[in-house]
Amino acid sequence: MAILNKLLSIIEDMTRRLDEFVDRGYDLSNWRDQLASIHALQVQAQAFIDLCQRLLSNMGVTAEGYSGIARRLRDMGLVTSEEEALVRS
Repeated sequence: MAILNKLLSIIEDMTRRLDEFVDRGYDLSNWRDQLASIHALQVQAQAFIDLCQRLLSNMGVTAEGYSGIARRLRDMGLVTSEEEALVRS
């Protein structure tokens, strides 16, 4: 469970930081703002993927690749088709 909590913590932290970034104002024509936002989104997305993969693994379910993870979550009724499409895109 510790790894799940750690991954959730990373997702929450990146979400909070991105919200602060938006509230503070940003300029995506500024190289530093671009890199900061891209990096935060990448860290957040990877933590989400890792979380989903770990959850499936804990349930004894295997999945290959991002689309496989999303499909398995939908097959198990854990996400809707719309949510699956978000993960797969």
